[in-house]
Amino acid sequence: MLKMTTARFLIENRDSDVRYIHKYYLPQDLRGHIFPADIQGIRRCFHNECELWEECIPEKLPDCVITYSDIGMEKRINGETTQQVMAACRAYYYNCRAELTSEEEQAALNLNHWLIGWEKELLARCIQISETMERQVRSGDRWLTNYEIDVTVYFYVRDDDPFSDENMPDSWQNEIECDSQLLCETSMICRGPISAEKAARIDYWGIGDSVDHNDFSSHYADHERPERHCLTFHELYDHLYFPRKHMRRIGYVSTDIVVRHQNGFSVDLNGEIVVAVRDDARIRENFEFYEDLA
Repeated sequence: MLKMTTARFLIENRDSDVRYIHKYYLPQDLRGHIFPADIQGIRRCFHNECELWEECIPEKLPDCVITYSDIGMEKRINGETTQQVMAACRAYYYNCRAELTSEEEQAALNLNHWLIGWEKELLARCIQISETMERQVRSGDRWLTNYEIDVTVYFYVRDDDPFSDENMPDSWQNEIECDSQLLCETSMICRGPISAEKAARIDYWGIGDSVDHNDFSSHYADHERPERHCLTFHELYDHLYFPRKHMRRIGYVSTDIVVRHQNGFSVDLNGEIVVAVRDDARIRENFEFYEDLA
């Protein structure tokens, strides 16, 4: 039986579940010709038949053809390969839902505790940068009409992990995943300018907030008082599809803060003299500086 699906997607999010399955669950001999997008297509074909949530896979799966209509390509994948791909998906889902050992639970708690303090420091730095850039915009700087602040956080494996540089010294030669140490990354925890006034509000939601982002709180009785999760910890297991059983694999966290200075001119080339009008500065409403709050 030939199954078909139409795939109008590109796997661009390096933190998606299919990337994680491809890198850490797919057999090594398949990684060179079965790509994350293929896993997504196969999963769409056979998800119902394999009952992944019930950890059940038929003894034999048929071939499938994935049609990538956005690039006009078809890819036929044999039944044996689809069987291995679905087994990898099942193993991943099992780890996402399985009970944690005491060591895994403690590692996850330790990570959350550390991230809470780390978020406070990151928030302070972002506020400092925002205030500096806001002053420059308001100064009338001819070459600055706007700015953006992007924060990207990278999570890497420990030195003793099987995918560390020490254990995979030739990983840079792998064309599919050149950075074997990178577990996942996110740029969703902080976007755009932020003021001290905004971060001090009781309804502030973002890095360094006091909100409980624990999606599992409703699973506990009131007397058990579940752990409060910070935004980054929630991002890891809920949006980056990072299994909590794997939290102790994290051994290094890297942060990139990128500030983009922006400007623009409307240019009129009619006549003998070029007429150029600078964009109006886009000042954030209600942006208050720290000393204004004192």
